[in-house]
Amino acid sequence: MFLALYLLACLPTPPHIIPDEAVDSQDSPPIDWLDTGPYTFGSWDDPIEDLGALPVDTLGMELTDATRLGDLLILAGQHQRGTGGIWTVDISNPDAPVQADQADQHHVQYVCSTGERIWGTDRNRNLVVIELDPMKVTTRQMDARGDLACDADRIVLAADGGALVLGPDGETVLDQLAGGWNGVALADDVIYTAGPDGVARWLDGEKTHEVALGGWCRDLALGKALVASCGSEGAVLLDPDDLTLLGSWSGHASVRATSWDGDDGLWVAAWTELLYLDVRDPAAIELVGVQSSPSAAMAVVADEDRVWVADWNQPFGARVQDVRSPEVRISPTATFAGSVVSVVNDGREPLFVEHELLTGRIPPGERRSLTVPEDWSEPTIELVTDDPDEAMVSLEVGSQNGQVLGEEAPEISEQDLDGNLWELSGQRGEVVWLATYEAG
Repeated sequence: MFLALYLLACLPTPPHIIPDEAVDSQDSPPIDWLDTGPYTFGSWDDPIEDLGALPVDTLGMELTDATRLGDLLILAGQHQRGTGGIWTVDISNPDAPVQADQADQHHVQYVCSTGERIWGTDRNRNLVVIELDPMKVTTRQMDARGDLACDADRIVLAADGGALVLGPDGETVLDQLAGGWNGVALADDVIYTAGPDGVARWLDGEKTHEVALGGWCRDLALGKALVASCGSEGAVLLDPDDLTLLGSWSGHASVRATSWDGDDGLWVAAWTELLYLDVRDPAAIELVGVQSSPSAAMAVVADEDRVWVADWNQPFGARVQDVRSPEVRISPTATFAGSVVSVVNDGREPLFVEHELLTGRIPPGERRSLTVPEDWSEPTIELVTDDPDEAMVSLEVGSQNGQVLGEEAPEISEQDLDGNLWELSGQRGEVVWLATYEAG
């Protein structure tokens, strides 16, 4: 008998992110790469200005998507305490947003708006219909399994067997686009679909173009180009007319969703981070800024002034500033004594770091190696930096030995979602599969 014990954090499954390549021979030793002259910390403004949390009831909130309907920001997800699922926020005064309404609906995964109502899909594979003023939620079984897009004439949703094209009533089936699609987008008479095999373009029910892409592409955004969010393969920019590749950004982050702020800028929800990309030249996309998300950035809704972020536990607003700064990143963020990690400058200005193991300046786009001594006994290494939003970054240093095969495992106890207490010792004699996920 096999007993599977799942100890799952109440966060979405973190994406698999391909680690940075090992530090190569071009990386100079930790101390010898110092530039000449005195080293002083720069004084930089952050390219991404945090506008603060949205004033909504976040107790038990777990967001997955967002959209906009006029002056209403629509937040969708689930609520562990059963008092939410759809939140509306009045952003008519973007400097003073106000929660407008809230409705119960278990785990709404994706949403779109037609101008009269909000449509969504939920974890139970239903089409969700949300009427406003007053808010009323109903569901229709549609075997929905992913994203949806809508305009005044159509609702397109990913479903078993392909993308379903529905009439504006949400009931009449106009067409079905064969394939395993998870993301959809609309532009006039054209429908775009995205999935694990790439992106396709459809006109009058016929596939006109298709392009194979790496990664699992789940979200599409139309603007200067069609952007496919393809996880660890990054953000891929395509020509909307023939799906020709225009450019891509596949830096350190796993791209979940994107939103255009005009012709030149792209906001990126990248799970633990919010990113802003300069796409004036799609063939040479530039990372402008990075901001840590409170838990997990799931979706973004942008205009020319700011972006609203559907973070898993704490939605917030941000805007980009016309400034340049360094941007520190450590890869990996946890390691062992005797190992080598990379300290990376993802920013557009030189980064200064200071620690007994590594002190000096890292030019934009470059990395330097940090070697953890074999006899290092502290649980963390804390580097002081002049990154405007990360004055200190921590590298966790753990035991290299860990648990030894054949030794008795340490006691583990956890409550499940029904309130039952599980103890590892109580499963003695059984085979236990212990699966854990890192928060964020």
